[in-house]
Amino acid sequence: EDRLYHPDAASWFPDRHGSIPLLFPAGKAVVVLFNGMIIYHIARQIIISKRVDPNVISGAIAIYIIFGLFAAEINLIIAHYDPGAFNGITDPADPGELRYFTYVNMTTTGFGDITPNSRISRAASVFFSLAGQIYLAVIIAYIVGKYVAHSDRKNKA
Repeated sequence: EDRLYHPDAASWFPDRHGSIPLLFPAGKAVVVLFNGMIIYHIARQIIISKRVDPNVISGAIAIYIIFGLFAAEINLIIAHYDPGAFNGITDPADPGELRYFTYVNMTTTGFGDITPNSRISRAASVFFSLAGQIYLAVIIAYIVGKYVAHSDRKNKA
C-alpha cells in the first residue's frame, strides 16, 4: 500500500458533495467578496488614472474577466441550493460548466446548451447579461472619453 497517496487525502476540500457541506456557501461567499474587492481596486485605479495607457486597458479587461468569475460563483451558489436551477449541466459538481454558461451569458451569445430553469437563476442570468453589456458600453465610452480628453490637452499645449 502506498502511504504517500490516499484517495481521501483531499477530502477536506469543501465541495458540493464533500464531507463539509456547510463550508461550501461560506467558501463561495469569501470568493465573491474577494472578487468584488479586486474589481473595486482595479476600477479605482482606472478612474484615478490621468490618461489611457496599457495598464488602464488591461485593468478594464481584467475587471470583465473577474466579474465573470464573480457571476459564476453566484451561479454556483444558486445551483448548490437549487440543483435543478440550470438545465443542461452534465456534472453538477463541475464548476467549469457554470463558469462557461456565465461567460456565454455575459457576452449575450447564449448558445442554449445550458439554460436557467428557476426564477432565481433566470433573474441572475438577466442581471449578469445586462451587467456584462452595460459594463462594456460604459467602460469603452469612459476610456475613449479619457483618451480624447488627454489628446485634446496634449494638442493644445
